[in-house]
Amino acid sequence: MRTREIISPGNTAVKEAVRLRRKRNRYERRRFLTEGEDLLAAALAGGYIPRQVFVLEGNVSTTMETIGDASDGMDVLEPDVEVCICSQPVMEKLSELGSGSRVIAVFDFIDRQLAAETEGPLIYLAGVGDPGNAGTIIRSASALGGCGVAFSPDAVDPYSFKCQRAAMGAVFRMPIHLDVTSNEMITHATTRGSAIVSSDPHHGLAVWDSSVEESRLLAGDFLLVLGSERKGVPQKLMEASCLRLRIPQLPEAESLNVAMAGTVILYEALRQRQALP
Repeated sequence: MRTREIISPGNTAVKEAVRLRRKRNRYERRRFLTEGEDLLAAALAGGYIPRQVFVLEGNVSTTMETIGDASDGMDVLEPDVEVCICSQPVMEKLSELGSGSRVIAVFDFIDRQLAAETEGPLIYLAGVGDPGNAGTIIRSASALGGCGVAFSPDAVDPYSFKCQRAAMGAVFRMPIHLDVTSNEMITHATTRGSAIVSSDPHHGLAVWDSSVEESRLLAGDFLLVLGSERKGVPQKLMEASCLRLRIPQLPEAESLNVAMAGTVILYEALRQRQALP
């Protein structure tokens, strides 16, 4: 790795990194920011090498040791990776956290094309617009055996700061697929031989009341479609679904948000995969 010091918030490298806070600039350059040792460590552990790392002066040794512990040594930072040792004002300009941050890294986009040979449930976020919900679903998919999370063209940006923080590093463990249309998703499920399962909070089957045949759908390589809380699952995908699921709850309770509903369904799918021979 190469090191240099930056003391001025007006530095060109700092300005270029700050521009990546905006979605338009991220997608023009196909790069995004991560903030915090935990996210950088998760990236390195997954084999993703940053283009550039900004570290707060006075915390370099501690930060590098923390990252190295989580990623089997700092040699993962290849020689051409630039590490910028920055003043407090520089880090405050770069940070989206109110209290600032000790390390911020620049990565190339890591999304990939859909692949038919993957195993496990694939999650499709159809119009889900809340970054916290999307990040939580990515994190749940990583923990509960998902094989990827696909985003519709009108869904939230998984590279946004809020989505990354909610995912807690899972964006580097769970394959992400961008701008997938409903038609493409249906075609992919057909090619893969996957059942399409949709969340339907009003008319769906209770998630724990599936028949034996339907249970085996959750134990296989199915496609789980989750819609926005306002519009729900698109009609085309709902009609293509062979199983619709709801999460039973007390009558006086408010409905669960999409992240919690998706997590419950993924948990039930994991339970069934482990229970069935």
